[in-house]
Parts: sequence; structure tokens; C-alpha cells
Amino acid sequence: MVNSDFILCHNECDKNYYEGLLEKKCFINPTLMIEDSIKSTKSVVDRCGTIIGGNLVRWYGGFNSLMVAYQSNETIWAPSMGRMLDDELLFEDIKHLPYMSWVDWINTLNNFKYAVHLNPNTIAGTFSLNCAYLGIPCIGNIHSDTQRICFPDLSVNSDDIKKAKNLMEKLRIDEKFYVYCSNNSKKLYDIHFKESVYLQKWKNIESEICEL
Repeated sequence: MVNSDFILCHNECDKNYYEGLLEKKCFINPTLMIEDSIKSTKSVVDRCGTIIGGNLVRWYGGFNSLMVAYQSNETIWAPSMGRMLDDELLFEDIKHLPYMSWVDWINTLNNFKYAVHLNPNTIAGTFSLNCAYLGIPCIGNIHSDTQRICFPDLSVNSDDIKKAKNLMEKLRIDEKFYVYCSNNSKKLYDIHFKESVYLQKWKNIESEICEL
């Protein structure tokens, strides 16, 4: 990386980190969903259940997500990720989805009412982006661009369980707030992350790279 001409990253916090660390020009390359294979996905009226964005290992922040998910009073589900420990299958409070293709994942995710992903690592933020596309209110890490931009009212520091619980309680008892977060996330997804927006942002990045 020291010998690179520039850096591409996903999040504003990453940009600040790498520019400070390496003193190189850094560009935010937004996380992208290719929607071609899921355009027929329709909104589910009677959504139920709460899904957390990862397993209980610290990498995914699953324990924090679980503590918040309890506040929803819904059945709690988790995807089966690569870092999942076998002992987690013995934990009766969580039901696990099998590993599946991305299209099947989107169609399955579309059935859930709430989502929580307090991953302490910002990374690409695809879970929050998937939720925004579907209009599923997601409580998550404020330092992840997809979360912060699509869910400005539901973004917290990953260890702020108290605030996250309060937000889940508000989603559960305040229907207007729930509907607002759902509709607003879909609108913000279209404004900031749909494919045509990404292509324009990439053209802008290319132009700046050519000037380096």
C-alpha cells in the first residue's frame, strides 16, 4: 500500500484513516448492489421476526445485536456465516438460516420486520444496504456509510447498546416511526446507492485519478 498511487475504500472513516496513515489520496468507492436478479422482489406486508447481521463472535458484534434484538419481542434469526462457532447452534434463543445464494438471501431477508447489525467493523456494509433496498429498519454501526446514510435515525456506536435498545423499542411501539424509517431507507438507497448513481460516482473518481 505504501507504493500505491491511491487507495479505494468503502467508508468515510476508512478514508480518513488511510489518508492519515499513508498520506495517499483516498477515494470512497460506494458499496454496490446489482439489482438485475432481484427486481421482481416485492415488499412483504406481514413481516415478522428480527434478524441480526452476523453470529455471536466479536467480528460480527453478534452478542450486542442479540441484546438489542430481544427488545423487539420477535423470534430472532441469524445467518450462518463463516466465523460461526458450532456451539452457537446449541443456543436456543437464535434460529439460524442456512448458507444460501445471494438471491435467496434477499428473498429470505425480505420477510423480516426488524434488523440489527452492530458490527464493530465498518467493512462494506452490505447487510445495511440490503435492508435499505427492502425497506427493513436496521439498527447498526454509525461509522458504516451504508448504515449512516440509509438509516440516519437508527445509527449508533456499535457498543452503545442502551441507545440501540431505545431505538428498537421506539420501532416496536411507534408505527409512524417504523414506517418513516422503512420508507426513508428506500428513498436514500435510490439517492445514494443505486447502480446509476454508483456509475456517476465512479466516473468522478476516474476523473480525479487522471489528474493525480
